[in-house]
Amino acid sequence: MIKKLKFCKNKEDFDQKINLFFERESKGYCCLINPNIIINSFKSRTYLKIVSSGVFNVCDAISVQLINNFTKRNKIKAYPGPDLFKKLIIETGKSQFFIGGESHALLVSLKENIKNPNITDADLFCPPFIAVNDFDYVEIAKLINQKKPDIIWVGLGAPKQEIFMSKLLPHIDKGLMIGVGAAFNFYSGYKTYKRAPKILRKLKLEWLYRLVREPKKTFPRILRNIVYLPVILVNELFNIK
Repeated sequence: MIKKLKFCKNKEDFDQKINLFFERESKGYCCLINPNIIINSFKSRTYLKIVSSGVFNVCDAISVQLINNFTKRNKIKAYPGPDLFKKLIIETGKSQFFIGGESHALLVSLKENIKNPNITDADLFCPPFIAVNDFDYVEIAKLINQKKPDIIWVGLGAPKQEIFMSKLLPHIDKGLMIGVGAAFNFYSGYKTYKRAPKILRKLKLEWLYRLVREPKKTFPRILRNIVYLPVILVNELFNIK
């Protein structure tokens, strides 16, 4: 399963792939693969097909890196989604569009914190909280195509955002959609959202910080990982179909 996910090897490989993508003026999407996405891909062949249809994907968690590197010859390094988000927001001159967030106020706060004068309110879209099949993808694409952004950030949470990107893709004219997790929250300065301190990130303990701050939300995810990730590891190790 994991070999189908088109992982970038590391940050440098990601930079090369995204630069080539922009040179070709293509359209497509990129998934940031964390345990939640791995587990959903393991449970659903349909979802696995969606994720593996990304033009390229990024390892977004040390646990995913370990499973891949223990079972596959092609080694990869994790590239945390918030780091990738910050790099592309600050270090590129690419035009950008933002879809997601719990409210329009969060997106406005994100825009103000980013302090990129090229990003306006017209580049922000907070969709209604509805089922992924109920979105009007044609109308959403019209908003995007009017702006012609190079990068389209989609923050709806997995597995919803990956399905959303796959359904929106046929309707957009250009651009790379990137399904990003909590980056909108971390860089918005909205409410009390904060990312783990650097020392915990270096020690790969960002999950522990989230558990302490949001136990009701994080604990079920960790428990799910404990149940499924060993099963996935065994399946990958012995190539069980």
